[in-house]
Amino acid sequence: MWKAITALSQSRIGRGVSTVWSYRKPIVVCVVLTGVSSSMIASYTMQRKMEHVNDDTYLTWRVHPGAIVDVRGPTSVTQLLSPMTLGDEPVRVMEMHEVLRTLRHAQHDKRVRGLVADFSVLHVPRSVRQTPLGPAQVEELVHALRAFQEAKKQQFPDDERPTTVAWADTFDAQSMYLLASTFDRVYMQPSGMVPLIGVGKTFPFVRRVLDWLGIHARTEAREEYKSMVSTFVQDEFPPAQLQNMSELYGDLQQNAARMLGEHRFRDVENSAAKVYELMQHGPYTAREALAAGLIDALVHREDVTPSLQKGVHRKTFPLYAQICARQAARQRSRTQPKIGVAYLEGTMHRQSQAGSVSEVIRALRALAENDEVEAMVLRINSGGGEVIASETLWAAMQHVRQETKKPIVASFGNVAASGAYYAATAADAIFASENTVMGSIGVAVARPFLSRAVLDALRISMQSVYAGSTGASVLYDIDAHQAARMKKHADESYADFLDKVQEGRGMHATVLSQLAGGRVMTGLTAWRQCVPDAGAFILPPTYRPHRAPPLSTEPCTAWTVVHEEREASVPLAHVQRKDQGENDDAYVEGEDTEALVQRDLEAHARCTSAQAPASHGRGLIDAIGGLDDAIAYAHALAQERAGTAPVSSNDEIQLVRLPTRVPLWRHMATAWAGGEMDMKADSPWDTLSLWAYNQWAQLHSLAAQTRAEMPGPWIP
Repeated sequence: MWKAITALSQSRIGRGVSTVWSYRKPIVVCVVLTGVSSSMIASYTMQRKMEHVNDDTYLTWRVHPGAIVDVRGPTSVTQLLSPMTLGDEPVRVMEMHEVLRTLRHAQHDKRVRGLVADFSVLHVPRSVRQTPLGPAQVEELVHALRAFQEAKKQQFPDDERPTTVAWADTFDAQSMYLLASTFDRVYMQPSGMVPLIGVGKTFPFVRRVLDWLGIHARTEAREEYKSMVSTFVQDEFPPAQLQNMSELYGDLQQNAARMLGEHRFRDVENSAAKVYELMQHGPYTAREALAAGLIDALVHREDVTPSLQKGVHRKTFPLYAQICARQAARQRSRTQPKIGVAYLEGTMHRQSQAGSVSEVIRALRALAENDEVEAMVLRINSGGGEVIASETLWAAMQHVRQETKKPIVASFGNVAASGAYYAATAADAIFASENTVMGSIGVAVARPFLSRAVLDALRISMQSVYAGSTGASVLYDIDAHQAARMKKHADESYADFLDKVQEGRGMHATVLSQLAGGRVMTGLTAWRQCVPDAGAFILPPTYRPHRAPPLSTEPCTAWTVVHEEREASVPLAHVQRKDQGENDDAYVEGEDTEALVQRDLEAHARCTSAQAPASHGRGLIDAIGGLDDAIAYAHALAQERAGTAPVSSNDEIQLVRLPTRVPLWRHMATAWAGGEMDMKADSPWDTLSLWAYNQWAQLHSLAAQTRAEMPGPWIP
């Protein structure tokens, strides 16, 4: 055997193996390097292939409820642990500024021929929060889509194919249909529905059930239009509040009717009146919608592709957004202007969470400390909350503006009312969409208490021992002296609110009194009822982006409420034009449009004549505009203060999310170095638990950004 082994080692094969073994280290290194290089080349080639955009490309987009949000929030534990089923397809949730920038980039990209959107929720994972778009979000997207359509018509004047196509099996929300109506073609599955039903809401009044439970409340509201506590102490809205709500919902519905009429019925006289009449009889089946002109054809998902020719190239909208982002990152320079963006979301309180007052204050601190960020846009989507939290944010904004001289511009989303508007008055400028629900300049205070009947029903006996006041205990009603002090506190808070608005907006008290008192209104109404005085703008007209229609062609409308009693149903307050009469505003073929316009002009004259000839200052808002408009204005304002010329396009502005997210490893290093994890603390276990909780919350936020994936390649 040894002879055989010796003979084999002396043979040609043996000598070759011996030679290879002697060079084994260089060979292994070469093999590894070759494998890594091949993998990198293959990955690079695949990435370049994915990023390549061919001519005549259509972008495909899944626009289901929840696909577009102002800001991605933290993911709950349930969402993280929710497994994907075999019927799910990965989707990518996009933020509003991502969508707007991608549409603007595609608008100038001649390789992109058009856009195809799928509004179906089919195959959307349950972990995705299916939140419909709000009216202000729809408005911003509609303006971006209009610009995209106009650009493509100029780039491809001889191409008869539609630039934008929308398809849905059914529309799950009216806002989704309003967005789809902007597209050149709207297709639906024959069994689908179009929920064109106008604007409305049902409010539960719980006073009787609270009385039955033995729960009572002492309330104060400033003034008569502040409706926050009415549902707890009333059986229906008082006349002033009901009238204010009718005006709000009437204006929102009129704006929606005008938007839909401009797209679907542009060849019809008084198209908004026709849509308004259609809203009185919705929802509509797919066939009814086709007959009414709300959609273009009844087709299934598989039939959308042939209508655009099979030779076209396709690229998913989220992938195209990533391509644009990478291209912008490669072209980014150190001199590129940076604008910070922070988000205030939900109810304002002092607890720290995503989109809270605490996060915005940290963003303001980051703005003050970062010399590269020249200004900040605060995107607000909040109905208010605690007075203390609102004042804290207001004071922080004032301090940063005065100390750093950096501009802060507020951009209102779907809603910015009460405490949110309170804080926004500290900004250099306020931008609102036409459909933003805003205002509610007022104060509401509630002091609940439990009656003895509650304890008796629960078979609980209690006894209190107090050396001081029982004014803070829910077991006791307040006395006359405490009630007087509660009223005084409400008056003081309301007076402080008015002072903040007068200081921040430069408005005369007489003008403000006609707009405050808890009144809620749309952004368009706020703009038209309190147009800023001449010279109130900080910058010249070139940098005042707003889309408010002229007052002479879009007069304000007076609304009234018609009460209807329906058998076995809750009472209904139906909103109508004040001068509508017996349906004389309904759409009729051949109706005298000039008479309608003249009537509206007279209504507008009545609205404006009621205002005192006092100073409007800067008005309730500075301009009608969206997030992009606010970003451009913030940059122009910063450059004006620096004495330099602003850039010509928002594409040249780098957005920086504030506060900046700290990597986990850096946070851990800080925590160990005398921070949260310093074992010299008095209670190491408590600090360890707190640190673990904070990291878990941070992982939730991180998952909200990384969980979203790429959608399917095409419809179908």
